[in-house]
Amino acid sequence: VFRSGCCMINITNIERFATHDGPGIRTTLFLKGCPLYCPWCANPETQSVKRTMFHNAMRCVACRACEQACPHQAITFQQGVFTYQEARCQRCGACERACLQDAIAFQGIEMELEAIMEELCKDRDYYENSGGGITFSGGEPFVQQDALWKLLHACKQEGFHTAVETTGNYASDLLIRMMPLIKIG
Repeated sequence: VFRSGCCMINITNIERFATHDGPGIRTTLFLKGCPLYCPWCANPETQSVKRTMFHNAMRCVACRACEQACPHQAITFQQGVFTYQEARCQRCGACERACLQDAIAFQGIEMELEAIMEELCKDRDYYENSGGGITFSGGEPFVQQDALWKLLHACKQEGFHTAVETTGNYASDLLIRMMPLIKIG
């Protein structure tokens, strides 16, 4: 088991049995954070590095349970319309728990490096039998460059094939630094 001391990494999802993110059967780890904020983004929940609140207006019945549950007054209803003040939000999730319509959902969690590696190692047999491995996606994985470096290093120690799906929007020296840890081909 990889041990490196505490390293918290912001992710949105660990997708198992991915077959389109590199060779073989893979596990794709979606890291939070992207500097681009493209309007066509396939993963808008990964744009912010922070845990992100999403409100589904189609599900909301304006019962105001979320407003009453929020200890930071980040949610109000002005003339019956849901209003969210992100600067006030502490991402405690009280509003999400109070919403009976599932109109509010937070995306993203912080995980320790060791916990992520435990999850990735569970699929070792799939990687070994299919020529697969780990793909880091996002957002832009290079936004969390220190975390990505530690993840790639830990995966290399485990002998895992690694791939990185990237926008390419980062300094080229970051790629040069990471290249020895990313399996090409």
